[in-house]
Amino acid sequence: MRKFITWFFGLTALLILGAVGAYYLAKKYEEPVRNYIVGEVNKRLQSPVHVSDINFSFLERFPSASLVMDSVWAEENIIKIGDPDTLFFFSKVYLNLNVFDIIDGQYKINEIETRDGFMNLFVDEKGYDNFHIWVKNQDTTGFLLELDKVHVENTFLSYRNLSREQEYFMLADDVDFKGRFSDESYTMSVAGDGFVTDIVIKGTSYLRNRVVNVRTEMDIINSEEHYVFREGELKIDNLLEFEVTGELKGQGADLHVIGHDLDIIKSLALIPQESRTSLDAYSSSGTLSFECNLEGAFGRTTNPSFQANFSVNNASISKEGTNWKLSNLTGSGSIDNGSKRNFATSSVSVSDLNGQLNGDAFTTSFTYRNFTQPELSGDINLRTDIGATKEFFGIEWIEQGSGMLTLDASISTILQNPDKPEARDFLNSQASGTISIRDATMKLKDDVRNYSIDSAKLIIVNNALDIQYYSGKINSCQMDLQGRATGFLDYFFSENGKVQVNGSIQAGDINLEELFPTRNKASAEESSVVVAFPSRASWNLDFEAETFKNGKLVATDVVGQLRMSSFKVEAVNLEFNSQRGEVKGKAGLYRFSDNQYGLKTEFLTNQVDAKELFKTFNNFDQEYVISEVLEGKLDAEIRFQSFCDSLFNIDKQSIVCSADLLITEGELIGFSPLIDVAGKIRKRKLISLFVAEDELTNRLQHIEFDSLTNQISIRDGVISIPQMAVRSSAIDINISGTHSFEDEINYELDFALSEILELKNRKEPYNEYVQRDSKGNTRIYLTVKGTVDDFDVDLKKSELRKSVQDQISTETKTVKGLLNEEFGIFDNDSILHVEEEPTELKIEFNPEAGTEAADDTLTKDAASPTEEKKLLNRLIKKTESDKKKLKDGDFEDDDF
Repeated sequence: MRKFITWFFGLTALLILGAVGAYYLAKKYEEPVRNYIVGEVNKRLQSPVHVSDINFSFLERFPSASLVMDSVWAEENIIKIGDPDTLFFFSKVYLNLNVFDIIDGQYKINEIETRDGFMNLFVDEKGYDNFHIWVKNQDTTGFLLELDKVHVENTFLSYRNLSREQEYFMLADDVDFKGRFSDESYTMSVAGDGFVTDIVIKGTSYLRNRVVNVRTEMDIINSEEHYVFREGELKIDNLLEFEVTGELKGQGADLHVIGHDLDIIKSLALIPQESRTSLDAYSSSGTLSFECNLEGAFGRTTNPSFQANFSVNNASISKEGTNWKLSNLTGSGSIDNGSKRNFATSSVSVSDLNGQLNGDAFTTSFTYRNFTQPELSGDINLRTDIGATKEFFGIEWIEQGSGMLTLDASISTILQNPDKPEARDFLNSQASGTISIRDATMKLKDDVRNYSIDSAKLIIVNNALDIQYYSGKINSCQMDLQGRATGFLDYFFSENGKVQVNGSIQAGDINLEELFPTRNKASAEESSVVVAFPSRASWNLDFEAETFKNGKLVATDVVGQLRMSSFKVEAVNLEFNSQRGEVKGKAGLYRFSDNQYGLKTEFLTNQVDAKELFKTFNNFDQEYVISEVLEGKLDAEIRFQSFCDSLFNIDKQSIVCSADLLITEGELIGFSPLIDVAGKIRKRKLISLFVAEDELTNRLQHIEFDSLTNQISIRDGVISIPQMAVRSSAIDINISGTHSFEDEINYELDFALSEILELKNRKEPYNEYVQRDSKGNTRIYLTVKGTVDDFDVDLKKSELRKSVQDQISTETKTVKGLLNEEFGIFDNDSILHVEEEPTELKIEFNPEAGTEAADDTLTKDAASPTEEKKLLNRLIKKTESDKKKLKDGDFEDDDF
């Protein structure tokens, strides 16, 4: 214990003695050392150095004595480059000296230390710098004769050389420089850690935000600016280790860099940022070997030659957030900046790269030339799952997919912007190869349909794709396709590329509701097609289908041509069987705005079952003539156009239609609107004088006719029916008029009194209500006005009939003119060029033996308008059986 106490007090006394001695020596030598060093520094500087405080210490940097300066900063040398700024700043600077040299009176610095500061070094376009602050021709050998170490800690260095287009930004965390700095030629060792913020050479970033570790030795000849790397080690991000040898002389370089066992993704990330996309989401394993030579000068307009060779062995690459993985990668390649030593002549080549994509083997080789406007050429042989291909190539228009894809192809093209390929990049591309697909399923972006491919073989021919065969389904619709897709590479690799498909398609059962996106349906029998056009594709296909279905419409043996683009879909040269008959024609749907479409059709029907037709189309959304009361075969030529929305809701007021109709073997069974006419006649006592309403009602219960022809037109929500002469098993009758979509009716009809005459053996002359036709038959003329639920039947003056018929005929011609003007579908229709009034149409229905057909032309001199007798007097003369009724005044206003 005594011994310990003795040592303790002895050491304490020694320390106190040393501290006192150090304090004494510092006080003794502080003034001469400070005056000498500050004086020597000021003699050698062109720009002033500012120091907030200077102290001399024997203990702070023991065993060296140290002149400690706080908050040291200097101004730029601004003789040539403008307003001054701060050249450097350090919170602490230590100038360390040997203690024994001080005692001998020699004040020579052997070490400099800086802490917590920055240096801004700058060279302008003409080569003038801001950091030559030493006075020229001043000898520094005596002053810095013993300097052999510089230590820099937590100092940011910024070096910008505009004349050479170079910028260096880095942080020195802890760096030591050792060497005989006062010698003309010496060996310097550098060791330390730092962080490179950026290195930019001629606008290109080469190393950004990287941790670096440096260990190197170099021979330096100051007078020649000659630096020879004996050996050097450079570590980046604590992962990439490079050996550096060679030399720097003046502006020239001749360096040899070798890297072993490098991380692949981290190495690729060293490629200049302007020529690569972000690799932060990728990870890798395996080894990359790298060897390069850098030779030449970093001039204002020139770069050194750069050549590198690399190889990978047993490597793997994957991407975060995806399911694909490249594994067992083995191959080699090279990098060369070309004859002009810039990005325009640079290239990367990979030869015979073998590996696996999600366990499926592949081989590839490619060359990437000209980093400013890259030219890509290469080939690939791959057999893998479609889902992995979609994620690996970044195919955005495929939402998800599976199935086997076999690809054996090559391509050569120029990419204007490699980060975002555009359609024009592939216009003149050269490509070839084969794509095979089997047992695949896919969902496309913004598309609710399911696509399946049983088998397909596709041949790549430059920017087109020859479809040798394609067999698959869209939802449940089976389709077989052959043809050619022009612009395939545009569509596949870019977001705005368009493809045009020409060919033929064979289908089984097509359900239109499954081919297009659908909406919720109130009834399973209602059509629910939503209009959807391809945004980047156009189709021109000959097609055949066994059956076609849309709602209640079922067609068989369908043939035609399908034309589809982003603004229209057309089916032309259509032929199919439906409603027990044959149909030919064309149909088109055209997009005018987001929710406005134009619909145009032109069809010829042959022996179509009228009942089935009305049933299929839900009685055309009306309840006046329904399928339950109708029988017959329909031959028609129908031209139709209208506007609709994306759900096929027709704007009825926009409908323009012309229909030439022929109905044979026709029947009207229990047609209540016509039967109701007889009921209305019963209430009109004046009309009932001439008509046996019970007989009329009985006959109208079931009407049979052999044929009926007419030409019906629709415009402004009104159906116009020209006069037609109906001869049927029930009654011979002439009918014409109009019927609006609001069920407002205005019909004219006339018939022979001889068929349903109430009064026998009439001999009285005829008036404007009762006339004799050219065959001598007595006829009565009626009008039916109102709505289908509430209408009136009145007598009609015969002389007004012709003007009404003329109006309907004119309307028919107007409708055809509108159709011809807007859609050009009646260019050859003769009705538009006939100046004389057309011959009135006739309809013959089941004529009975010995009965003459009623002529539909009126006797010109019938119903003279100058006749002055009153209506009541004429009726008295012609209705002897009702004289008593007339005398008693039993008639009411409505009877007339």
